[in-house]
Amino acid sequence: MIGSLLVLLTVSAVANAAGKVEFVAGAVSATSAAGSERKLTKGDVLANGDLVRTGQDGLAQLRFEDGGRIALQPKSEFRIDEYAYPATTKSQERGFFSLLKGGMRTITGQVGRDNRDAYRVTTSVATIGIRGTEYRVAYLDNNSVALWTAEGAVEVCNDTGCSLVVAGEVAVIRGGQPMERLAFSSFSASQELAGSLLPAFAVGEGRRGDGYLGGMPKCYYYTYYIYAPPTLICN
Repeated sequence: MIGSLLVLLTVSAVANAAGKVEFVAGAVSATSAAGSERKLTKGDVLANGDLVRTGQDGLAQLRFEDGGRIALQPKSEFRIDEYAYPATTKSQERGFFSLLKGGMRTITGQVGRDNRDAYRVTTSVATIGIRGTEYRVAYLDNNSVALWTAEGAVEVCNDTGCSLVVAGEVAVIRGGQPMERLAFSSFSASQELAGSLLPAFAVGEGRRGDGYLGGMPKCYYYTYYIYAPPTLICN
């Protein structure tokens, strides 16, 4: 009976899994929907309602069941609001998330590719939808975020309406104001924007042809700001 119960619990945990942790460095933890906190390590399972936090030196890469990947920069808070994949029908698929603090880079998976309403990232000032893409978003302060689209297109919506940010474009969204579109050259020259929005993460997260962000080698180069020289870090 005990063996059967353990099997059922294992099957239930797998069925409710949203994804797994592919890489962590520094302080990274998760708080479940029930309020229990745990330290995250490579291979840990993530579930609906989990709030992932990275500390001052924390980095995390998460892989979701649909193939999507998210890399969190230090001092970030990211929550899995509602995730369902695979589902009985495409209309039942869900990938709803919240970025509460810090910044993230993502390559989206299958959720949202057929049904755009199935994917959403919520911030304090706007919601982000996709057209199948790679993008980065980060807080500049409590009332503004910056977004850069690397591939595909992102739909940004706030109280003033919705706008598309296509590959190569940069936008700043402030609470209660229309989205501000920036030239990439001026964006790259701004330490405030570039430093907040484009943490380079580790070279080991470089994108391969199949979309994989890559696992971390024993030693890798890490650069927090895109204009700073890289530092070699060994595990």
